[in-house]
Amino acid sequence: MERMKSWLFSGAATGGLLLVLVAGAAHAFAPPGRYTISANTVVDTKTTLTWQRTVDAHSYTYAGAQTYCAGLALGGVAAGGWRLPNVRELMSIVDVGSANPAIDTAAFPNTPSYYFWTANIDVRDTTQGLSVEFQDGQTSVMTLTDTTVRVRCVH
Repeated sequence: MERMKSWLFSGAATGGLLLVLVAGAAHAFAPPGRYTISANTVVDTKTTLTWQRTVDAHSYTYAGAQTYCAGLALGGVAAGGWRLPNVRELMSIVDVGSANPAIDTAAFPNTPSYYFWTANIDVRDTTQGLSVEFQDGQTSVMTLTDTTVRVRCVH
């Protein structure tokens, strides 16, 4: 049996504390066909979240990712209207029916099978944050200041 990993996270997008339990088979499911797609954004009709459709080619530290999202002006949403998603939000676009990348590639083209920041920070070790990998939808803890990973912003 696979050992369960758990982290306690906090972040502006979580509305408080969030206990994250992660096991090898724990994935969200985002079936194809539930998105309204435009040139620059994707609206998830189930969650009503609006997503940045394509991601920036650069990787960022956690602070850099927050700055990037805050400065993004896209799809009629002005700078300041975009933010890092929390882990639950980002997991909602993982498609477990796909791998490498584990996402609907019609809605989110050219998504690399790489880690993406979430807004969640480990409350027991505030130097660590949670990311989601789009190779298979797994979560991982990353060092906020030293690690650079990708970012997909949400509104």
